[in-house]
Amino acid sequence: MKNNVIIGVIGLALVVNIYSGCKNDPEDPQPAFNDGCYPPAVAEIIVKKCATSGCHNTISKDAASGLDLSTWENMFLGNGNGATVVPYRSDQSTLCYFTNSDSALGIVQLPNMPYNETPLSQVESLPLKIG
Repeated sequence: MKNNVIIGVIGLALVVNIYSGCKNDPEDPQPAFNDGCYPPAVAEIIVKKCATSGCHNTISKDAASGLDLSTWENMFLGNGNGATVVPYRSDQSTLCYFTNSDSALGIVQLPNMPYNETPLSQVESLPLKIG
């Protein structure tokens, strides 16, 4: 039941964010580091821990399974193995598997990301699940 609720929330958040697009709203400023138009809570994790030099940015993506997480749009392009984020389906979104380090919360895929770094905490991984 808990997983179904999380899946529903993720799907809703992804659709809302996809259709809202990137815009500069003076009432809701984005962090300065978030020029990839991620939702702020997601940007805090993806931009700072994943889309970095040597990992999943535009320059380094070929050495990191071809996945470029430097922008919201690039995240949805996936990699050579297909989609890494499936709207409405966190249970089929491999991004959630690789960032989850607690099997009680769902599938754990190795190597856990961020690679050779401290795994994301439950608090950090939650915004990735609910967007």
